Order: sequence, then C-alpha cells, then structure tokens
Amino acid sequence: MASPPAQRRGEILTAAVEVFLRYGYRRTSMDDLARAANISRPGLYLYFASKEAVFEEAVRQLMANTALAARQALGGPGSLADRVTSAFLAIHGHLVGEGEGARHLAELIDTARAMLGDDLDAYELNFRAELVLALGSGRGAGGLQGEALAELLDLLSVGAKHRSASLDEYRDRLARGVAAILGSALPSA
Repeated sequence: MASPPAQRRGEILTAAVEVFLRYGYRRTSMDDLARAANISRPGLYLYFASKEAVFEEAVRQLMANTALAARQALGGPGSLADRVTSAFLAIHGHLVGEGEGARHLAELIDTARAMLGDDLDAYELNFRAELVLALGSGRGAGGLQGEALAELLDLLSVGAKHRSASLDEYRDRLARGVAAILGSALPSA
C-alpha cells in the first residue's frame, strides 16, 4: 500500500538528511536522493522541484524537530542543569562530529545559512529566548543571569560540540560544564 503524500514526503526528507550528511551538499545529486528514498528520479520531482528545495525543506524540518525537542526538554522534569543539558543535546547533538557527516558539516551549515539565513537566525534566537525563560531570575557562575548566562551556556555547548569526537563525549562535557556554570545557585523549578 502506498504512503500518503505527506508521509512519503517526510520519508524522502529523512533519507535526504542522511545523503546530505554522507556526501555534503555539492556532491549530492537528485539521483542520490531518489535512490536513498527508494523512489525514481522522476518520482522525486513530483515532490520536490530541485535539490535546493529538498535541502531547504529538510533543514526546516530538522529545525522544527530540534526546536520542539529542546522546548520539551526545558519544560520537562528534572533539575535545571539536566533540563538545560537535554535541550542543548536536542539542539546541537546531531551536529557532533561522529561518522561520515562530520567532514561535510561546515559545508552543510554554510549552505543552510546561505539559503535560510533569516530563518536560521530566528531559530537560534527563539531557542535563546526559551533558554532565558527557563533560567528565570537565578544567577549562575560569576553572578551571570538572563541573556548573559544563556550566552555562556550556548558557548559551552558549541565548544563542547567541536571538541568532542562522539555524542557520549559531548554529553559528558556538556553535563559537567552546565553543572559547573549553574551550580546550585539556580532553582530547579
């Protein structure tokens, strides 16, 4: 039985993410995308007009999914440090340099920024605003609070991401850093 069009479109986008990570944006062809999605190339064109359209929608879907996961983590159970760590894992965890995709990550990020610049900026600003709300009026290391505290935590996550060879290493570095920055001075709300 054939998949409904919206479900099939989602399956194509999921397969596309894997292909873009494996080959990078420039080296990926519509043939590669069609093969990975188990669809003919003409069939792929029924869903997407171009490789650019596939990439753009795949990045938008990824942003929506990670934003939702981060929002759920920030509002979920556990200590504030655990919730913040989980939110950053949702936002940055898929970007940790594991496997073949690591060598193409810079190209993919540059391509996404070129195609979706304002939307990517809004995605990052929305996450930062949600993080500031989750932090509340508490203070972290050095008396930082609000936007400054959120920025420090974001810098920690980005630095840990770039220095980690695996997701487990990133998770460990991130958890230790978040705990050190937040300490016990902030409420676990």
